[in-house]
Amino acid sequence: MVEHILNRSEPYEGTNLESHPVDAQKPMSPCWRRSFKWIIFLQCCLMIWLHWWLMSSTAEKSGKVGGIGEGGTKFVGLHLNGGRMGNQLFHLITGYAIAKTIGRVHYLPHEDECRGTVLKYLELFKQVFPALERTYYLEKDRINGTLVPFAKKSCCVYDDPRRLMNHPDKFLLLDFSFAQNPRYFEDMIDEIRELLEFSPNITSEGGFLLDSLKANYSSKEGEFSFWDRPNQSALCIHIRRTDFLERNISTNMMETVTAANDIARGKGVDRFLIFGDDKDFMYNLTKVIIRTGNWNRNAAYVSQFSEAIDFYVASQVCRSFLITAVTSSFGWWLAFFVADQNSIYYMPDDRIHGDKVPSKELFLKSWQKYIP
Repeated sequence: MVEHILNRSEPYEGTNLESHPVDAQKPMSPCWRRSFKWIIFLQCCLMIWLHWWLMSSTAEKSGKVGGIGEGGTKFVGLHLNGGRMGNQLFHLITGYAIAKTIGRVHYLPHEDECRGTVLKYLELFKQVFPALERTYYLEKDRINGTLVPFAKKSCCVYDDPRRLMNHPDKFLLLDFSFAQNPRYFEDMIDEIRELLEFSPNITSEGGFLLDSLKANYSSKEGEFSFWDRPNQSALCIHIRRTDFLERNISTNMMETVTAANDIARGKGVDRFLIFGDDKDFMYNLTKVIIRTGNWNRNAAYVSQFSEAIDFYVASQVCRSFLITAVTSSFGWWLAFFVADQNSIYYMPDDRIHGDKVPSKELFLKSWQKYIP
């Protein structure tokens, strides 16, 4: 094709022959002709490389890292789960960390049972944590990956993924789900925090809600108000009831009250923000904390926000954090967003949740078990 283009005799469109007459007596020398051919050839190579680079860069930024057809790319995934936001975050973050550790790309397998739930949260995460989208490949058609025994099929047992670094198969499907163990990603925690930076929309919406609450509930005639305080000055508490009740692993009211009052006094905190899934229990909890701790009657507030805004509010309001249902994944991620990671506490609870056994391994190293 290049030879044909070079030998064509007709002028290119736009050439003005009158203003640039061709001297028929002085044809192009062989040396210049060869040089001209090489210039054209190098330009073609440059254009091909540039096109490839742009396509690769676009794919990576859109989350489609290493397409299925690319022979050199290898993938690793784990089973989807039907859990809520906390469980889905553990899946994506742990899957990404495992993939990065062994030089693969994290892929989400095509599994019908939980696919609808997962797709819903992927769309939500695009609005909340936009950087997450570039960390996974969403399988559009069912692919028979190699099923690999992993973590004894447990949600939370750590299994060193480096044993799979030299596995020859293109697709590895690890035979476990939920993946609620921070050992998989704690060594890359700074990168994880970058991936979980809030979108401008969440920052704007969350900031507007907090400013509105401060304006509407400001102190009157010297009366104490929860919101009439600087940011990051509350003890935040997460409770879990609902389905945890029947499993006998839910938040204990009086144990939480004792721990909350103790931690608040130790941290010099005089207000409390309650997150959770049982509003009646949460309101009762605030009353008991205030009564037994002899706090101001307006010292506590029950969150009315969405799950996504809860994360943002925790990052802005909480000086310290208490996880009362130690196996709750949502409570774990709320604590993750608190600014002072040395002021995170979890209850000394050893009640087993399925195959999830409470232990220090389930929490970040800087977090502390509350000791009465």
